[in-house]
Amino acid sequence: MKINIHRKFLIKSTFALAVFLIIGHMALKGQEIILNKVPSMDGESVDFVTGITQDANGLMWFSTKVGLKSYDGKNMAIYKNNPFNPNSLVSNFTESVCADNFKIWVGTLGQGLDLFDPASGIFTHFRHDPNDSSSISNDTVTCILKDRQGILWFGTHGGLNQYDPKTKQFIHYKNELDNPKSISSNQVRVLYEDREGTLWVGTGSPYADNGGGPLAGGLNRMDKKTGTFTRFMHDPENKNSLTNNKIGAIYEDTQGILWIGTARNEICKMNIKEGIIERLTFDPSSPVKQNSLPMNPDMFGYEHITFITQDNAGNYFIGTTESGVFFANPSLGNTPKYGKEFKSLEGFTDRGAWNFYTTRDGIFWLGSIDGNIYRINPSPRKIPHFSTPYPANSIFEAPNGDLWISTEQKIIKKETNNGISKQSEFDVIRDKIEFENVQIIREDHQGNIWIGGNGGVAIWDKMSNKLLHFKNDPKNRNSLSNNSVITIYEDKQKNIWIGTTDGINLLNKKNGGFKKYYMNQVDTSYIGLNIITAVLQDKGGQFWVGTWNGGGVYAFDPKNNKTKNYLSGTSIVCIYEDTENVKWLGSNYGLFRYDPYVDNFVRYLDPFQVNGISSVLGIIEDNEKYLWISTNSGLARINPERNETNKLDKAYGLENSNFSWNSYCKGRDGKLYFGDAAGYYAFNPAEVISNTDVPEIVFTGFRLADNIVNPGADSPLKIDLSMTEEINLGHDQNIFSFDYAIIDYVNPEENQLTYFLENYDKNWQQPNSERRAYYFNVPPGKYTFHIRGANSYGIWAEKKINIIISPPWWKSFWAYGIYGLLFLLLVFVFDRIQRNRIQLIERQKNYKKELAQAKEIEKAYIELKNTQTQLIQSEKMASLGELTAGIAHEIQNPLNFVNNILPSTKKKFSSMANALIPS
Repeated sequence: MKINIHRKFLIKSTFALAVFLIIGHMALKGQEIILNKVPSMDGESVDFVTGITQDANGLMWFSTKVGLKSYDGKNMAIYKNNPFNPNSLVSNFTESVCADNFKIWVGTLGQGLDLFDPASGIFTHFRHDPNDSSSISNDTVTCILKDRQGILWFGTHGGLNQYDPKTKQFIHYKNELDNPKSISSNQVRVLYEDREGTLWVGTGSPYADNGGGPLAGGLNRMDKKTGTFTRFMHDPENKNSLTNNKIGAIYEDTQGILWIGTARNEICKMNIKEGIIERLTFDPSSPVKQNSLPMNPDMFGYEHITFITQDNAGNYFIGTTESGVFFANPSLGNTPKYGKEFKSLEGFTDRGAWNFYTTRDGIFWLGSIDGNIYRINPSPRKIPHFSTPYPANSIFEAPNGDLWISTEQKIIKKETNNGISKQSEFDVIRDKIEFENVQIIREDHQGNIWIGGNGGVAIWDKMSNKLLHFKNDPKNRNSLSNNSVITIYEDKQKNIWIGTTDGINLLNKKNGGFKKYYMNQVDTSYIGLNIITAVLQDKGGQFWVGTWNGGGVYAFDPKNNKTKNYLSGTSIVCIYEDTENVKWLGSNYGLFRYDPYVDNFVRYLDPFQVNGISSVLGIIEDNEKYLWISTNSGLARINPERNETNKLDKAYGLENSNFSWNSYCKGRDGKLYFGDAAGYYAFNPAEVISNTDVPEIVFTGFRLADNIVNPGADSPLKIDLSMTEEINLGHDQNIFSFDYAIIDYVNPEENQLTYFLENYDKNWQQPNSERRAYYFNVPPGKYTFHIRGANSYGIWAEKKINIIISPPWWKSFWAYGIYGLLFLLLVFVFDRIQRNRIQLIERQKNYKKELAQAKEIEKAYIELKNTQTQLIQSEKMASLGELTAGIAHEIQNPLNFVNNILPSTKKKFSSMANALIPS
């Protein structure tokens, strides 16, 4: 019986089958799908990727059988169980994973559920407790879903669980034998939310050792309001039921059809509104209409559909456990194609894929059973390339829209009239151009085509359809100086200049002769310093002539044959003047532009990149004033402000492009053309760059003295680093570092990053392999840490965070305030002391002065005293005589008085007597 079953599925596996032909009138056509294998850079063998998710920072997380892994496009980290750390991952056999903003839920096989906080590095464990009805119902967590309402759902081997983050409790939904509105099986395998927010639960395991019985399982539609389920089960008597009950994949397509993948690689589809199921089963009588997938007959008991999904273009991807990943690219049409048009992804070498995930930038991720992670860009942005039989040495578009391309042996003309394209090819030998190699092709103002190469120069008169050759004639000094023509240029006066390997030639249109000019008058040898590679007359009328072999560029005045040399030692490829009248040089040493203030050409360097543009092969400006440069490693685009460079290479299909020397032009509608070794690129710049997502710049870690800093009340980080705008540090926290990443998975190997600490760094710094910026002994102050990054499409983004390093308390503002007050107090005290000192000195001076005066007085007093004593002694000696004389004097004085007063008294008495006695 087993042999017959294997034979049956072996027959089925001989057909490559289309599952999606039932959708309608669709035709499948081939599409290039490129799988990029993500390297396991941590050196660990992944061994079965069981789940994929992306967190709020954009980081990728993978659950595997050897632990939990994170990936930022550059570095991969792994988290494992550490038996000595209770806060580590509970088990290395992780079964499922789901991001909850910045935290990660991890389901394990038999060891419960973990919630990981990357900021703290702590895993919080949730285990089934038979004595706690609010614990998780089973320790095997097979799938996790966060719905659009933010509700977390966990599928286990013990039913469906809903988590309440406030109470940290689980609500159980289990199978009840007597309740048909309960979930059909406790073995939940897949959870899916459709566009209406309805939760679908797939149950049943295809693995016999997981139990549940051969008929256990089924599809369930949950009513979240009532907590009841509508079951969809296999019924052998009903062709509109499931093919089997082992559900491995659920997906709603763009037409609103629900697809159900089951065991044995069988698929059903359901009209969600009507609830009608249609089986896509094998029809042995009509193998071309077979609608199931091929199987590996040796894995009959394990083979099942693991996922079904679509990209934006409507292409389908279906994963199986043992038969690879299948891809279908349907397009509308009247004749559906079946069978062989349904094919496995080319380049997918693993047995099968277990899961599928789409990141925010639209990139697909496949996790394989063999432990590999694949990245797919479903909508690659490619610059259109058109092949030519030989390298496109020169290309230009005529005013009428005709495109002319010169190759080694052919000249190609492409005409487009009323939407109809016509191509003509001219063989240089057959059509008598007779050039060994056509190097340059141009059109003059009269519409004549000029052709130059290893055969001189030829003019093709389109009106007469005649060809006129100009070659070197050693006997004619007015002939072309050399038959190796590199460039042809028509100046503003309609003169034709021919640059050769032996000087530049001015055509005399009257007699067909040439006047020769040599930029380097000293070295006029053949293949010397006068190999003319480029000619330009700028808007001011000045001629510029580029030379090879290190000859540099010359400012050239043909009137007096005077030249001035610039950039000696540099070989010039092209010269260009943009709309702002800036002169640009493309050289073997990179890109240069003319600086009139120093009267010299200086190398152009993007301030955000250490290495400039090297080996320039062409320069042209588009209608939006972006400067496009073809190089030996792709295209570069410089913004109109000329301070930002985007590089276009692998992501645009230019990885192996070998651009031709000086082969470029701009068409009348703004389309740009660049020739290369296999043909040419033609594109509208706005269409190539527009609608490109801006990459995400994230801070993934902050460290002090190489110790990770976690958010907390006593931490410099108060909230998650990704949301932090400012970090305040102490003076002793001046050794720090930032971990950072650029999130864009289109082509992460080509992402660019640069960083700069404002007020500290002098220039933008290039990242190390760790993507970590270190700073040591940063002095107190205010700083801003900037991160700028560009994705592989050359689109730049920036993120910044402010850092304030406080000074020590003795250097703080308030400390300086105290110092100021103390200084003022000191000045005041000093002033008082000084005043007191001065006053004391003055007092002392006054005291001394008064003391001296007192001494003088005392001296005078003593002298007076001595004099008095002497006088007294003298008076004693003469006291008797003096007494006698005094007495006599005293007696004499009254007598004199009496003598003096008697006459008047006598008169008065006489008058009185006369008055008293009458006459």
